[in-house]
Amino acid sequence: MNADVDPHIEAALEALNRQDTDGLVAEFVDGGTFTDPFVTEGVSGAELRAYFSDLFEAAPDLHLDVDRVVSPADGPTAIEGAYVGTHRGTLDGIPPTGNSVVVPTMVVIDVSPDGITAWRDYWDSRTFFEQLGLTFPEVVPLLPGLAVRKLKEFV
Repeated sequence: MNADVDPHIEAALEALNRQDTDGLVAEFVDGGTFTDPFVTEGVSGAELRAYFSDLFEAAPDLHLDVDRVVSPADGPTAIEGAYVGTHRGTLDGIPPTGNSVVVPTMVVIDVSPDGITAWRDYWDSRTFFEQLGLTFPEVVPLLPGLAVRKLKEFV
């Protein structure tokens, strides 16, 4: 990794690639947030722990292949790479497909001396769903369960 990368970011990336939820969450400050196309409002604390725990259960081999890191002294760290993993467990109500994904991503991380204050993932959910085989017409049998889950979020 780049010698200029903050130790909290480096430890978080290592924990992510080991599917170590506790290690990953430990690198966030209290109130530090994570966002991606699935959690656009951001999660922190117990929600952050649950999100990554569920994610690692759904893709036990999930890891981030890092291509490039830009880490200026006075701004956020940017990481270009791809999330790689195999869908082996239920993910957000979607039963395992067994398909593997390689999803190009850009990660932007803000960090303080105490830890990560914000981690923002930017990736294309359409690419993700296509690689899982969850595009029309393959997804049709899953729609009723997914609709019920979404409705429960509003109740």
